[in-house]
Amino acid sequence: MIHLIEKSDPLLLNFRKKVIFQDCRNFPLDVFEKNYSYDELKNIVNNETFEDGWKFTNPKFNSTKWNHILGQILDNEIVTFSGSILHQTYLKVGVFHYFIKEHRKNISLRGSLFRKDGFIENHIKNTRNVKGCFFTVYAHNIQLARYIKYLKERKYMFESHDMSLINNIKFGGEINYKGVEQSLFYLPITNDFNLEELKYHVSCIH
Repeated sequence: MIHLIEKSDPLLLNFRKKVIFQDCRNFPLDVFEKNYSYDELKNIVNNETFEDGWKFTNPKFNSTKWNHILGQILDNEIVTFSGSILHQTYLKVGVFHYFIKEHRKNISLRGSLFRKDGFIENHIKNTRNVKGCFFTVYAHNIQLARYIKYLKERKYMFESHDMSLINNIKFGGEINYKGVEQSLFYLPITNDFNLEELKYHVSCIH
């Protein structure tokens, strides 16, 4: 079951620490006490887990203008995370989407972004007056490059869940989002959805 999570929820802080200290490597122990810059921390960590961990540090996480935050909770722990950001009448979903590694083999939790009553559907339910939703993927490792390929081919499926939503997700090309080249995927919600308007709003973000 997916829950709305308050930014101040202690479970959320525990989740962020688990990502950084358990799933990632070489992050300094004082990362939550000291506001390291992106470049400072990248030089310290210096491995492929940096981008996953950086998202959940205080400087990055607290400066993000959340619309709302969702999570799956198991045994009083958040095990999957998905945020949303509102850009005018378009909702970015799956922001910092993350699945704690030790739970990734749990079939009951997999496919949470696209499955019926999953993160995308719940992001939409919890936001009014949007023309469409979208998400972007930055291929900073091999797994994410493969993920983009699967999304384009609509092969991201789990037979144990209803994943029909994936068939409505469209590829919108490559865009620059906050100074980083990323792949854009979108889902129209209303008849006045406009891809060029969406791209314009995204291009204005710095």
